[in-house]
Amino acid sequence: AEVNLLDFSPEAMKISRDFYDQYHVKANFIHMDATKLSEELMHQFDIVYSGGLIEHFEDPGDIIQAHFNAVKKGGIVIMNAPNAWCIPYRVYKFLAECADKFEVGYEKPINYFNLKKIPESRGHTDYSITGSGLLQTSSDWYTYFFRPVKKVLYKMLGLKYVELCRTIK
Repeated sequence: AEVNLLDFSPEAMKISRDFYDQYHVKANFIHMDATKLSEELMHQFDIVYSGGLIEHFEDPGDIIQAHFNAVKKGGIVIMNAPNAWCIPYRVYKFLAECADKFEVGYEKPINYFNLKKIPESRGHTDYSITGSGLLQTSSDWYTYFFRPVKKVLYKMLGLKYVELCRTIK
């Protein structure tokens, strides 16, 4: 498989390049604004993925459209963003902001109904939206808050706790 990473931030590109080099993974690094794709990148990719991107735009419509612009006909677009209805995420974000420890800048979590309107308003009909439930997410709040609380709850209830996945830093 050919891996292509596209980012507007030179700092993010350096971090990605260093990570890929560390693990000897080949990739093409494209420094570009995703909302202004060059003609040669339009509809060129089998899979377009972003994790933690669309929530950093006040109006995520253009960045969501950029995903559809990059993917081939019949390809797959995957976008991962915080669920606005995820209670632990909202608590974590609120507490981090109160403590001046929320370091990711502007971030607006997205709910299903608002997200669904965006592709529809741009003429996309062949898509589906899935997401995590009210108590599921994969962000840092789980690592630093919920995992220790979960272990205590399991112990109090006499249940065996097994960690099946780990957050890699």
